[in-house]
Amino acid sequence: MNETAAEVGRSLREWLERGGPEWQLLDWLRGYDLPAIGDDEPYLWLIDGLEAIDERDRTSGAFCERVKAVLESRPDLHPEGRWPERVLYNLFMLCACLHCPRCLAEPLEVIFRGGKVGGNWRGLNLRSALRRALIENQVDTRFHDDWRSMMTDGRHPSLPGDAIDGFAGIVNMHPSLEEPDEPVVGAILEGLTDLVERFDGEDEPILHLEEVFDGLERRYPNRRWAYEIEISGTAAGWPKWARNVVALRLDRSARDEARKAGKSSPREAVGAGIVPVVELTASKKRILGKDVPMKDRVGLGVP
Repeated sequence: MNETAAEVGRSLREWLERGGPEWQLLDWLRGYDLPAIGDDEPYLWLIDGLEAIDERDRTSGAFCERVKAVLESRPDLHPEGRWPERVLYNLFMLCACLHCPRCLAEPLEVIFRGGKVGGNWRGLNLRSALRRALIENQVDTRFHDDWRSMMTDGRHPSLPGDAIDGFAGIVNMHPSLEEPDEPVVGAILEGLTDLVERFDGEDEPILHLEEVFDGLERRYPNRRWAYEIEISGTAAGWPKWARNVVALRLDRSARDEARKAGKSSPREAVGAGIVPVVELTASKKRILGKDVPMKDRVGLGVP
């Protein structure tokens, strides 16, 4: 274990156990009372310190409650002490890393709706940091229109960001790493079609789409995305290069599942019911916003 992280962890644990003052967290966010951390921003060391504490799950919840209290004190409206921009930048980035929607979603939304965040810290836009905090701490789809605006227009009236940032917001409209609910899945599939249209004609579109798929699978690793994307992409008329990307991922996914199940081929796995025949439900038809010219049950057609 990194000794500096362990030292920060000991300070965090002591502060939490004794119910230390709020100003201490603000000082840490300024870079005070920390070991020599070089050019790194304080939030990185606070996260490393939290990771170094035993019983992290319990400690993390208590720490999030203290971060929530700092947010509720509205440091965007009532800056105190030196380097208020550094405090805000590190506070927002800390929230993004903590991923604790239960505690942080509401006070972050209040700050966002207040519209008073501006400026930068060492050239780093504070509103960009706020965007990252909002993306990682969502409890429902209330920001859907904001993320869609970022995707379709390539910008947002009050948050800097592009289509990729907007898609990240849509992907994270579910508070846990478990299966996203149907409205979120529909928004993701719709967003993918927008991204394909945007990537079409750009340099290295395949690389960009692969990176998006990788991020989606990291966020929800237990979902069979390749199957759903294959259906929605075909129905939405994706260009050939994009459909080829999906076909390769679909084939790889089917072969991986077949191998794990001890089957010799994807076809054998389909026959055994291991690799699914995906249903295009009525709700998915509504999500696509058009009549889909394909049967309600679509076979995978794997070799």
